[in-house]
Amino acid sequence: MAKKTFVLYPSLGVGHLIPMVELAKHLLRHGHDAAIAVVDAPDEDVDAAANPDVAFRLLPALPSPHPAADPVMRGIDALRLAGPALRDYLRSLPAAVDALLLDMFCADALDVAAEVGVPAYYFFASGASALAVFLNLPYYYPAVPSPSFREMGAALLRFPGAPPIRALDMVFAARDKNSARTKARLH
Repeated sequence: MAKKTFVLYPSLGVGHLIPMVELAKHLLRHGHDAAIAVVDAPDEDVDAAANPDVAFRLLPALPSPHPAADPVMRGIDALRLAGPALRDYLRSLPAAVDALLLDMFCADALDVAAEVGVPAYYFFASGASALAVFLNLPYYYPAVPSPSFREMGAALLRFPGAPPIRALDMVFAARDKNSARTKARLH
């Protein structure tokens, strides 16, 4: 099998970075090249020394145009604003990139991948039921009779591919369908 080059692009937060590091180590064990492009957020600590075989590239974090916004929205802004730096990094690599592997919150990087002609794939590190819920939310939410899940209490929500979930147990970021946070995750 020919050696391939992968660039991994995690969202902000160590909970998104660590699964990408593990995926990079897996790719390296199978003889491929892997690099992780990380947005250099001021509150993040990328410990490259703990993973010497994995190449890290810190992308500059530009200030959010909405500094008073919800932290999740500032993170989405940071990822979106890092697009040009990601594009420049992909173009600067000596070997052609075979694939860009994206975290679930890095949707804006799809445009970057298309621009540089690199196939992009999502890496979803959570369970299959969580994936089923997130994939179905954009179709499910418009049919919700009440304004949001948070008003539905213990009502059971049913998503294809997932066991029933009480509305009050839905992930906090998706409980209010009119919030900017939820809209950003749905689209």
